[in-house]
Amino acid sequence: MHTGEVIAPIAGVGGQCVVGITATDYLQLLDWTGRQVHPNKRGTLTGPPPRALQRLGHDAAQWPRQVLAVGSDFHRAVGTAENLIAKASAMGQRWLQGIGAARRLLQANH
Repeated sequence: MHTGEVIAPIAGVGGQCVVGITATDYLQLLDWTGRQVHPNKRGTLTGPPPRALQRLGHDAAQWPRQVLAVGSDFHRAVGTAENLIAKASAMGQRWLQGIGAARRLLQANH
């Protein structure tokens, strides 16, 4: 894979878990996220969060906590409560695990 190619789904049924970002965008997001979760990591990143974060509809302030909640609060998708409800609907489901956690994260920021 070349870094400019859109990455394929990592898990799930094709078309349901496709994030539509390039490998370069994904690696930048991964690096930025790691530095947010572990702020004492060597090296600094200045400037705005990676563009993939906004394009995926995630808030930079909430993203590190959402990532840390994967596996305990979120399972199939990560995002705002509204995004999770929309994703569940698109998948033909009534809900996805993590809606309550998303609401709690939003309240914690206010």
